[in-house]
Amino acid sequence: MSTTAIGTSLSTAERARVAEVQRLERTGAEGVRALVEALDDPSWSVRRTVVAALARLGDVALPALLASLHDDRTNEGKVAACVDALAASAGDSESPLVELLSSTTDPMLACDAAQVLGRRKSMRALPSLAERVRDPDDNVAVAAIEALGRIGGAVAIEPLLAALDSGNFFRVFPAMDVLGRTGDPRAVGALVALLDEPLYRQEAARALGRTGDPAALPPLVALLGRSGDTLLRVAATALVELHDRALASQEERGQQSDDWGLALAEVVPASLTSLRTRPSIARRLSQCLTGADAAGQTALCRVLAWIGGDPSIAVLIELLDAEPLAAQAAAAALREMGAAAEPQLGAELRESGSPRRARILPLVGRGASLVPEVLAALDDPETRVRALACDALGRIGDPAAVSALFRRLEDDDPYVIHAATGAIQALGGPEAEVLALGAARSTSWMVRRAAIQIMGHLGCGTGLELLLEATHDPDDRIREAAVQALPSCQDPRAFNQILTLTSHPSPRTRAAAMRALGRVPREPRSVAALQQALGDVDAWVRYYACQSLGRLQEQGAAEILAGLIHDEAGQVRLAAVEALARLDSPSARDALLSASHAADPELQRAAVLGLGSTRRPEALPTLLEASRSDDPTTRLIALSALPDFQAPEVDQAITRLTGDPDPDVRRLAERTQRR
Repeated sequence: MSTTAIGTSLSTAERARVAEVQRLERTGAEGVRALVEALDDPSWSVRRTVVAALARLGDVALPALLASLHDDRTNEGKVAACVDALAASAGDSESPLVELLSSTTDPMLACDAAQVLGRRKSMRALPSLAERVRDPDDNVAVAAIEALGRIGGAVAIEPLLAALDSGNFFRVFPAMDVLGRTGDPRAVGALVALLDEPLYRQEAARALGRTGDPAALPPLVALLGRSGDTLLRVAATALVELHDRALASQEERGQQSDDWGLALAEVVPASLTSLRTRPSIARRLSQCLTGADAAGQTALCRVLAWIGGDPSIAVLIELLDAEPLAAQAAAAALREMGAAAEPQLGAELRESGSPRRARILPLVGRGASLVPEVLAALDDPETRVRALACDALGRIGDPAAVSALFRRLEDDDPYVIHAATGAIQALGGPEAEVLALGAARSTSWMVRRAAIQIMGHLGCGTGLELLLEATHDPDDRIREAAVQALPSCQDPRAFNQILTLTSHPSPRTRAAAMRALGRVPREPRSVAALQQALGDVDAWVRYYACQSLGRLQEQGAAEILAGLIHDEAGQVRLAAVEALARLDSPSARDALLSASHAADPELQRAAVLGLGSTRRPEALPTLLEASRSDDPTTRLIALSALPDFQAPEVDQAITRLTGDPDPDVRRLAERTQRR
């Protein structure tokens, strides 16, 4: 979770005005006039709080809001806030606004009424809005068009089509945008007709992409053969949107074989393969990348991948060396092509230098046929390429690469050794176990440590004696790796050795033993060792002991852990709180409640998070209190836990937080309220 910038917090003066707004709201009708006057507050955060209060007051506030909308139009910010309050009102603001829309001769009032009715998705307003589409004032007509788009429904289509045929530049453009979003098949023919008009062609193409309608596909594909970089970018973006909307529709409906969304999502790429016979199109699409934004570059590369064939693949590979946005889009497209691109990717790995290899290796996926080429890259002079080759071999999943990867454990660079270790762990197999036993006796401490880590991941098998021996190694790093590997051994000797190492002279080794005890089955001896370690002189030993006791859910440790909430080391305090959150006992809950009021903000947040995870009713008052904290991160944590509790106060708190001055808190509250 990211910490919100301090600048988003309210000033002292703003907090005072927000408190006054809350007081006025509690007075009901008596406070409405003052609240409406406060809609012009210079602080956006305070105005938003006023808007939320007036909206909650519902019908009580409507007369004053409507009067302000009609009579007080000198302050644009106040007018906008008034519109927001009417749109969000819990009362029946639709009836008076429909009447206002039908009767007013003031264009600005008509625009505001249309906006509110559209935001409220008022079906009652459709006849009046349809009439206003033909209003002589362009601003009113556009407001009505946008409102019809928000409301939707079959009744809205005819007036929108009429606006499309009006020939009025100011009305045709918003009508195209709205019709594209309706999903009504009647819109497609009208939009296709506008592709022949240069003034409207690009926006009509964008709108066709938004329809998600199969009938939009042929005319969009045809646009790829026309001239003009901008038009090609628009056509590619529209094709991608058409595909993605169809796919999203299919996912919403469920994976049914006869679902039109699934069919269209498959047809869009298939319809472009015919363009392989025109290699010039691939080159032209690549040239259009210059000047395109991120979405446009991604769309152009996806269309190239759908066209396929050697020319498209060659263009995409070249683009890997382009500026970052284009390179990322090309890489994503090549991944999408999968096996179809492998022959050319393999040739590039064999023939290109290190920079190009570094861009291609991350594209090699599971089951790829490029093992020989990737194995060769293990000997590349560049560290990054060797590490990426290790990663790729781990993804491919061919155990034949294990021996070559073990040779990379002797690499001069720790980055490569780490990558090779991870790849070997991913591949596993009998050969890996045998080679790990041999590597664990290397003269290089880095090779020994990597081999021990591999043994711990794969299961120690016949290597227990070697691991036990390694726990006596003079090198702290080797002992630590060996201790961490022992929990994978199903042998009492491994457990006994971990217990022995809990009293080792080295703090690093003791800390490793504490971590290991959290990964073995709980038994009295391990619990006793962990509880004793809570008093260790080393902070990291105490830290890992807390973690393991929490992981083992040792209820008897609650009181000792509670004492560590005041430990001198910050990491220990946090670990104690996190462990207490895993325990189900009164003393653990009392300790969390105490920590939730700590002076240390991080400790307070951890306690609030822990209390939320318990989902116990007695935690709710503290969470509600935390939702009013001056710290936005604390409010965010409290808000994330509130939906797990059933109480009227929860709904009230979430509603209140939809008007929070912090954007992260506000967005989460709005999402939570929509669920």
